[in-house]
Amino acid sequence: MAKSKFLIIDGSSLLHRAFYALPLLTNKQGEYTNAVYGLANMLNRVLNEIAPERLVVCFDKSRITFRNDFYAEYKGQRKPTPVELKPQFELAKRMLSAQSVVWEEIEGFEADDIIGTLAKKAGKAGDEVIILTGDRDVLQLLDDNIKAMLTKQGITNTEIWDTAKLYERYSLTPKQFIDLKGLMGDASDNIPGIPGVGEKTALKLLAQYDSLEAILEHAEEIKAKALKAKVTENKELALLSKKLATIDCAVPIEGNLAKYDTQKPNLPILKSFYEKAGFNSLLKQLPLEALAQEISPVSPPVIAQEVHLITAEEAEGWLGQMECSVYLETDKKKNPTSLGLAFADGTLYGLPLPAKFGILQEILENEQIQKTTANGKAFTVFMAQQGIKVAGIADDVVLAAYLLEPAENGYMPLALCQKYLPTVYNGFDSLQEYEKAGILAFNLPKLLKIFTEELEKAGMLDLYREVELPLAEVLAEMELAGISVDKAHLESLNRELSLKEAELTTEIYDLAGRSFNINSPKQLGELLFNELGLPAQKKTKTGYSTDVEVMEQLAVDYPIAGKVLEYRSYAKLRSTYAMGLQSLIAEDGRIHTTYEQTVAATGRLSSVEPNLQNIPIRDELGRRLRGAFRAAEGCLLLAADYSQIELRVLAHISDDKALQEAFKNGDDIHTITASQVFEVTPQQVNSEQRRRAKAVNFGIIYGISDYGLSRDLGITRVEAKTYIESYLAHYPGVTNYMTDIVKEGKEKGYVSTLLGRKRPLPQLRSSNFNLRSFGERMALNTPIQGTAADIIKLAMLRVAAKLAEGSYKTKMLLQVHDELIFEVPEAELEQVKTLVKAEMEGAIQLKVPLIVDMKTGRDWYNMSKI
Repeated sequence: MAKSKFLIIDGSSLLHRAFYALPLLTNKQGEYTNAVYGLANMLNRVLNEIAPERLVVCFDKSRITFRNDFYAEYKGQRKPTPVELKPQFELAKRMLSAQSVVWEEIEGFEADDIIGTLAKKAGKAGDEVIILTGDRDVLQLLDDNIKAMLTKQGITNTEIWDTAKLYERYSLTPKQFIDLKGLMGDASDNIPGIPGVGEKTALKLLAQYDSLEAILEHAEEIKAKALKAKVTENKELALLSKKLATIDCAVPIEGNLAKYDTQKPNLPILKSFYEKAGFNSLLKQLPLEALAQEISPVSPPVIAQEVHLITAEEAEGWLGQMECSVYLETDKKKNPTSLGLAFADGTLYGLPLPAKFGILQEILENEQIQKTTANGKAFTVFMAQQGIKVAGIADDVVLAAYLLEPAENGYMPLALCQKYLPTVYNGFDSLQEYEKAGILAFNLPKLLKIFTEELEKAGMLDLYREVELPLAEVLAEMELAGISVDKAHLESLNRELSLKEAELTTEIYDLAGRSFNINSPKQLGELLFNELGLPAQKKTKTGYSTDVEVMEQLAVDYPIAGKVLEYRSYAKLRSTYAMGLQSLIAEDGRIHTTYEQTVAATGRLSSVEPNLQNIPIRDELGRRLRGAFRAAEGCLLLAADYSQIELRVLAHISDDKALQEAFKNGDDIHTITASQVFEVTPQQVNSEQRRRAKAVNFGIIYGISDYGLSRDLGITRVEAKTYIESYLAHYPGVTNYMTDIVKEGKEKGYVSTLLGRKRPLPQLRSSNFNLRSFGERMALNTPIQGTAADIIKLAMLRVAAKLAEGSYKTKMLLQVHDELIFEVPEAELEQVKTLVKAEMEGAIQLKVPLIVDMKTGRDWYNMSKI
């Protein structure tokens, strides 16, 4: 009976060699591809040469393995994987899946260990094993059934090694090759060996004593005094080195050898992969039938697509797929109703909810199957609530659409399909919910293709892939974590606020001369303007306006208006927060807000259901609401807040030297501004002057007018105008920025943040004065506020990555504009506060320093600066 050939490929080794052997290549999406291209070429060549009956590619899962447990410095000298190479590992795995090639990686073990385990198992079963690698460590595995194909100078030339060649070259057996490493070490893996013992000396010792253990046992017999001293003094180091160099051939690997039987490539998917990667030469090598085959029609009539109900039987073949698209259909209240699933071959599936997910769970949790989604964060959160940890989300059409058109009201996939795809949607509403989900899932990749091409043209593809996409995963974790809430604290505040409302109601009735419904704008308007004769400011279709602006103007001269504003404030606190939050406490005792990533045109995040970014902090009762938000047992809350980040961004963008100098010196910017505006020394600035300067500083960012500033500060427009003119005179860079950015916005039709986020502003070209003025304010503000939003997002990604890397139990709970809130186990506090500060302050390099202020406490209200 003929032996089966089993080709085992060291994927990590070959990718590294291909990366350094070939010039950098990128596809149209800007992804680096040279290492994957080299691996694909090598794979095609050896498959033709060897024609194996079994095939596997092995990868290192991470740099940390069991060897680091007994020698922390193992491979510690290696430089980080180049940023151009790192993402190519996942790209390579997608290419292998398209080739129908099984690949293996196991946490805690190196690729060599997986190779050794499979090689010995297959050799014992009688297979003829060939290991393709650039790493000579595998020579220790050689035996009658195992050979090595070692690459030489890149990856194109190879050399076959067997036990005879090993003995011919080194006069060693495979087992002695491990002893050789124990003696001389290996600089590439940071294996120390015996200091001062090189290959020549090690080979002489092995020729004389046969093994490392025998050499150590007979060390006193070594005639050369210096060598004897080295061996005698470093016995433990030599044994440790041998242990480090020994490949573990007993790695727990699931399944039998039959799982590695070679399969035909999935030609449509492989063709699609080569096209996207730009591997034109490899495309030409595909069979003619693959070149003629289309994966799916570009724009099929939607009703013609048949959607199959998901069953366990149908699902069994899905695990071999490389990628799919997933869509969660919801009702008007955002309750999930069905799940759609589509594959590149055009098959569509739907699952009504609620349901048992069965084998579908394996699909969703399989990181190797790349998934295109729509609102992947919501999908991830929903599935996590069902006990399923979604992995492998590669794209999100909603995030892509948002970046292209940030001012849209929504990004529902059906609306996107109707807008961008020439597909017939007549009769769509008559379909079953699971059919709708399947059809929309089918269309997601086509939408994605359109959007990613446009993002690349707009220079926002990196922003999409490196910021918004990974941020969605971080936000999902935050939503799932939630924050602990003390219900008794809310109940106590509710009672206190009710008493305040009652007191104010009595005072308002006394001033009005009668009772009425204070919450009714119509009744309030009739009382104020008809009965009491207060000067009416605005009138609407339903009567007199009693909005905040009107009431604030009246409050200057009429106490009843001030009391109504105070009443409204307490009523809002009580109904929305003290009472409202109680109903939102989940079974775990925590409130789980939802972060909206696609609402604000500037890129800022929004918090809804409930909005935890908008808890009032101007008055004491509002601030005390934060006391209800507590740390879990054994933990503290840590708040990290960027100090004046928008003003720092303004200093950077405007390149105003005076503003930059103030921040570099660590000056109080509001005091400095006050001293300039009021022409006094910084030491002479009083609290009122500082307050007014602060209003000017922040007002400039939002394009405030003299009218707006006068209203905010309660001063005349003449005074307000003087303040603004004085400010701009002292900060000429800001003046130039305000002129230049509006001009740039009119010319380009948009303005951008430092990270390239674009906001279209057609209002700048409007003939309507009010619209044009609005556009000018947005042109001033968006680059500043949008950059600040991008910076906090970068900070969140950096901190989340470091917390995961260090296996900290700390959780990021909330983002409140420029502030991040963490729940930190007390034992981790010192490390985490240092980590958070470093990552936040290092999120981006500006011309002025980023400063993070930190506080900690048992709850969100009682916090102390650290």
